[in-house]
Amino acid sequence: MEETGNGAILRHCRAIFDSGTVSGLDDGQLLERYRAWGGEAGELAFAALVTRHGPMVLRACRAALKDEHDAHDAFQATFLVLARRARSLWVRDSLAPWLHGVAVRVSSCARSAAARRKGHERRAAELATGRGGVEPGGDDIGPAIHEEIGRLPERYRAAIVLCDLQGMTHQQAAQQLRWPVGTVKSRQARGRQRLRDRLTRRGLAPAVGASGVLFAVEGASASVPAALVAASARAASRLAAGELMAGVVSAPVGALLERVVREMVMSKLKWAATGLLALGFATAGASALARQISGPGAEAPPVKEAEVTAPPAPVAPDAAVARLLKEQLASAQSLWDLTAHLHESGEIAIDRPCRASRRLMEARRELDGSRDGRIVAAREHLARIDALRVREEARLKAGTGSSIDVAEVNDEQVRAKLALARAVASREDVVDAQAVAAGEHPRNKAILAKLDDPISLPFESPTPLEDIIKYIKQATAGPQDSGIPMYVDPVGLKDAKATMKSTININLEGVPLRTSMRLMLSQLGLSYVVKDGLLIISRKGSPELEEAASK
Repeated sequence: MEETGNGAILRHCRAIFDSGTVSGLDDGQLLERYRAWGGEAGELAFAALVTRHGPMVLRACRAALKDEHDAHDAFQATFLVLARRARSLWVRDSLAPWLHGVAVRVSSCARSAAARRKGHERRAAELATGRGGVEPGGDDIGPAIHEEIGRLPERYRAAIVLCDLQGMTHQQAAQQLRWPVGTVKSRQARGRQRLRDRLTRRGLAPAVGASGVLFAVEGASASVPAALVAASARAASRLAAGELMAGVVSAPVGALLERVVREMVMSKLKWAATGLLALGFATAGASALARQISGPGAEAPPVKEAEVTAPPAPVAPDAAVARLLKEQLASAQSLWDLTAHLHESGEIAIDRPCRASRRLMEARRELDGSRDGRIVAAREHLARIDALRVREEARLKAGTGSSIDVAEVNDEQVRAKLALARAVASREDVVDAQAVAAGEHPRNKAILAKLDDPISLPFESPTPLEDIIKYIKQATAGPQDSGIPMYVDPVGLKDAKATMKSTININLEGVPLRTSMRLMLSQLGLSYVVKDGLLIISRKGSPELEEAASK
């Protein structure tokens, strides 16, 4: 008895210690810990995600489902979808918008099932009593709001979910999303306006106007039972360990999970097929146009003797190529989702998902060829292969797998580790010894490399210069540094008649940072130069910049 008590005390102490280690992690770090660690540590990380986003998810489920048991089933199915998709998700900021969309989808499926069940029960009661039934009152404002939030563009939905559904302050949301505070405020206001317009078209605007924003902080205060959090985290941990669905969750939760995952996979496949079909039509049209221009009897131009010339310098992909690369990534993601689902159900062998994961890694690297992009792609590929290996080993122990499948996935794991090691090695900045001997600061090369990488600058509304600088530092931060070190020359700033509060409008994506910086600073009569391990911002034509440029 005493031994049991001591064991419980030790587990309690370990839980307290571990909770302190996960409390400061963001969503991406928690999800990575769940994917990579497994066991109690992975379960604790997943429980932290459930605790963080559970109130918002439960509120969305309760809005669509009047029965509390149905809402709890939808809640658990939502987080199990996260567990199932954890290997393929790429989390850059907050999981809240994605989880809200899944919760709305799951709740809609559960609501349809509940409506069918209650319809059968009502018709049976009508037949028994001989009286017609009366439909319940139309309190549709809650589900309508969450449905319309799910249809908002991503940039508006993220601000609405974090600020209005989770009750975050603008500063907290800005930190989570890595946006300036002004951007969060403007996108929240625009999102609310769009939401109000869409509800007006549905005849629900008066209810919203009567109570302000119905979905505001009230939704963030929904308490999640501790047993529900623990059950969801435990089920996610057991699924990650390769246990069968039937022994982990109840039948209604399992049915919801399978239906929603299938719908998500099929919707991605349809989107990818539509893109490929459009590409095929465009290619066929271009070929027909070329034949019309050349004419049926036109002769081919004479072939000139090949000239030996230097290879052309690499150029940035144009809009058409960038669009095709995105379609390629979406197609590879859909292929991975489908093969992973079929492999989990035992319909295909291990080689198919291994190839699909490798193809997804290659597609992500082609879209984002930066050093960080290559590392992220390789790390995600390794996480997916690790999950496949765990599943195959569990099947082998249960007598349903084969040693050849385990050997094949182990070989793929070694290849994935090698790909990650090469990506990390290519990231290390090698200091040019000749440059150091000539007096160049060793950090200059790292700064110039970061300036070559494209980052998104989503500042549609006027945003202070200081907020944009903070955003750029966060966006260029890596595991070993805190971003590009910047210094704003106060004298040059004063000469340009600008301040740190001066506002800038710039909305660029996929453009190298060096170009974006010049376009951004030129609005205030400023420019920059890299010198002595710093990016120095000052007035255009200032002696500081002229001296550095001459060197």
